[in-house]
Amino acid sequence: MNREYIVNLINNYTELMDENRYTEWLDLFCPDGWYSIVPDSTQVKHVYVIKESTSQLVNRVQSYKDDTHRRTLHFVTNVKINQISGEDSVKAAAHVQVFVDGELNVVGEYRFTIDPVSKLFKEVQLIVHNMPIRSYINLPY
Repeated sequence: MNREYIVNLINNYTELMDENRYTEWLDLFCPDGWYSIVPDSTQVKHVYVIKESTSQLVNRVQSYKDDTHRRTLHFVTNVKINQISGEDSVKAAAHVQVFVDGELNVVGEYRFTIDPVSKLFKEVQLIVHNMPIRSYINLPY
């Protein structure tokens, strides 16, 4: 797994969300994967806004597809990759801004853990810097 593959995986991750292709988005996760959204540690510690397994995300994705038609646009920059030889995963991080219906909604950082065998996400964490998160958040960023 090289840098180009990882950057393309991250770009695919956000593109699928922006295009409302959530079933395909779920396919980027390992079956035992995790997804979480947390505020940054300068605001609140040890609090998850969302922490769900891949199987739980299936329900979230279905409810999102049924209940909302909001448009998102993700801007991802500063992708950093840390692959340690002999480790059982690859770590990557990126800065993100998410616009929802044309308004800036999230400023934060993604942290990705990628399984080197399946080349899928073991964990995706979105650390949000512009808390408070609005109460209506109900989609996988």
